[in-house]
Amino acid sequence: MSTMRANIIDSGCGTGKTEYAIRHLLKEEDRVIYLTPYLREVERIRESCPHMKEPIVSAETGKNKREAFMKLLNEGESIVMTHALFLTLEVEVAEKIREHGYRLVLDEVLNVLTPVSTRMMDIDTMFELGFLEDLDYGGVRCTEKGLAYLDFAWSDLYHTTDYKFFMELEAARAGRLLHIGESVFVWRFPADLLFSFSDVWILTYMFNQQTMSNYLRVHGVQLVFHYMEDYKLVEGYKKLEGKEYADLIDIVDSPKLNAIGKQKTALSSSWYNNNYDKLDILRRHMINFVKRYASAKSKDVMWTSFKKSQEAIADKGFINGFVSCTARATNEYRDRTACAYLINRYENPLVYNYFHNCGLTVNQDVFALSELIQWLFRSAIRDKKPIKLYIPSSRMRGFLQSWLDGTFEDIGPVEYAESGSSWQDFYAEDETPIG
Repeated sequence: MSTMRANIIDSGCGTGKTEYAIRHLLKEEDRVIYLTPYLREVERIRESCPHMKEPIVSAETGKNKREAFMKLLNEGESIVMTHALFLTLEVEVAEKIREHGYRLVLDEVLNVLTPVSTRMMDIDTMFELGFLEDLDYGGVRCTEKGLAYLDFAWSDLYHTTDYKFFMELEAARAGRLLHIGESVFVWRFPADLLFSFSDVWILTYMFNQQTMSNYLRVHGVQLVFHYMEDYKLVEGYKKLEGKEYADLIDIVDSPKLNAIGKQKTALSSSWYNNNYDKLDILRRHMINFVKRYASAKSKDVMWTSFKKSQEAIADKGFINGFVSCTARATNEYRDRTACAYLINRYENPLVYNYFHNCGLTVNQDVFALSELIQWLFRSAIRDKKPIKLYIPSSRMRGFLQSWLDGTFEDIGPVEYAESGSSWQDFYAEDETPIG
């Protein structure tokens, strides 16, 4: 496998990461693809860098944004677009990216691994029908028979996605499925796309142990860390610092409101699945927090739960304040001062097992704190304004408090596989997934 470097600008919100990218990484003489989670950030980059082109649908560019992107790519234009559009691309575009020598600048991490909601019975059926076959190292390929089925589905212009197995087979055709152990499939962002860029820059905060960080390490990518100091780029890794925010985050200390999160695994995804009857209690606790502890209006509230439970918890007074627990790179909620973090974060067990099979252990504590801090920095704290926070999970609250008082154990950037073994070597051992 080829050796690749990825430059990580790992620095807090408001330290100048985007400004550095605009000044130094998006030069007109370079060919660049800039990815951001939100369309409004696309507009910001276009305004700052007029030479950057956005894939826009028209009679000249094509019938959809993917075609518009391909036109810009074939012409060698510098492109700015959303994560979502980029994640629809197939590995075949890698050759054109390599040919033009594109740089990738990534504003926040990509969602590189996502479990597929597919029943094991359906997975078995796809193999039995001969639609899929396993490749080495966990890959899955769509067979000729599967491709013929997809072509038939695509011929029905009005009901394409109604065909059974359509999404799974399309993912397999694009090289986006993994087969883990006996039963697990996940969407996968093809690493070959990343390897096609001349260089890669990722602008984020607390990158270590995020899913994309582990994904790159599994693929043997060398991570070169940088941080911003006085709006200047400095090479190296800077320890997490939460002390400067300690006086700005007022954490609710109420035995009654926090009792629901006392157990270590309380408010985790599996807890939500098994405790639907307790969601009304959680809803009432949040109302109590907003009205009594924060004395806040609906426009001041920002909260999160797992999305599948959003409707069960949401009160009409603050339903519009819901912010996904995976939100990144948005300033839309920077005026919110009453925050409720109603979850307990663990890496998805299917993704965790994928990394385990590759010889890498996820540090769940660092992962959880990273996710929490990213979410909190969507609020007014990003502008160093005070917030009130309801965080009933004793585990998550403990991580945050230790980060704020400077005692959280920051393991720093870890090198993958000290023995020097490759991810293929670990797959060759055919380990059984844990848990």
